[in-house]
Amino acid sequence: MKIEDLGYDDFFEASRKEMGLDDFSVSRVMAEHKGAYKLIDQDGEFLAKVTGKRIFESSSREDYPAVGDWVAVKKTGGEQALIYEILSRKTIIKRKYGDKDRSGNKTETQIIGTNIDVAFIVESVNRDYNLNRIERYLSLVSNGGVESAIILNKIDLISSEELAMKLSEIKK
Repeated sequence: MKIEDLGYDDFFEASRKEMGLDDFSVSRVMAEHKGAYKLIDQDGEFLAKVTGKRIFESSSREDYPAVGDWVAVKKTGGEQALIYEILSRKTIIKRKYGDKDRSGNKTETQIIGTNIDVAFIVESVNRDYNLNRIERYLSLVSNGGVESAIILNKIDLISSEELAMKLSEIKK
């Protein structure tokens, strides 16, 4: 497997060079587990932790790696590594959560994923159909610079007229 098979391209290589990270290898974040990250590169999967310096310099949750990020790492032996930097993000899907400030706005941000090309929004057209939910997901994805595709599921359970009406609503 090559690193390009995992989505690494000229954008990320330019970011690595611009940040002066030529002495580091790069890996992609696959999962996060309470301060430990599961990474993958051309050699396979391994675990990593963020350096203490990076933790000290971080001011918000967005300063930490998220699923989909490309990170500059140094392997410490075996199947372990240290994460030194996060390369620039192409896209990001995030949402607000937590306590509200005086203006009524939520104060914390949760990153759902980064460097995503297309988000597939799957919605059932039967009892659980919700146009407002589709709109929220489209807004979330669009704000992060990610392309979207809507997939309607269980269309065989409704009439063609009802399907045409739902498609018309979605297009509007």
